[in-house]
Amino acid sequence: MEDTQSKMWFSGVAFIPYLALAGLYTWFISGHEKDFWTAAAVLIGGRVVYAVLDSIMSTLAWRTYARKRTTDKMQNLFLESRMPQRDYANETLDAYLYRIENGDEDYPVAVKCTARQLSTLLTQAKHDGLLAGGRVEQAITDAYNRYTRRSSVQNPLGAPV
Repeated sequence: MEDTQSKMWFSGVAFIPYLALAGLYTWFISGHEKDFWTAAAVLIGGRVVYAVLDSIMSTLAWRTYARKRTTDKMQNLFLESRMPQRDYANETLDAYLYRIENGDEDYPVAVKCTARQLSTLLTQAKHDGLLAGGRVEQAITDAYNRYTRRSSVQNPLGAPV
């Protein structure tokens, strides 16, 4: 909630330069109040259109290119660090990372550092906002699911999944 309030505050403050520009334009053309509000509407409307286009383009870029690239990089991180496979088919990424960092098994330092790095990336992604954070979290989860195949894992009762 605090993050949302902060973004709303900065968005509101960002309109001050637009209003100042509209005032400067009105003064320069010796206009009236109607000219001021027209100039302000054009500037703010342009900013809104830009924000919408930027959002659409970032979504398209993510879906067409960046998601695959990010997932591949995260999967390479799993491979290069020789991370262990999941213990159970239903083991979530958070439980997997916690088990590696704090579990009873003795993993190499590189594996523990990679688990800590992934945990940090997930925590940072949650603070980056809903859209960007969700994208990074999904890419890491996809890489985890690719790397640790569920079909090769036994369930707790011993039967193959």
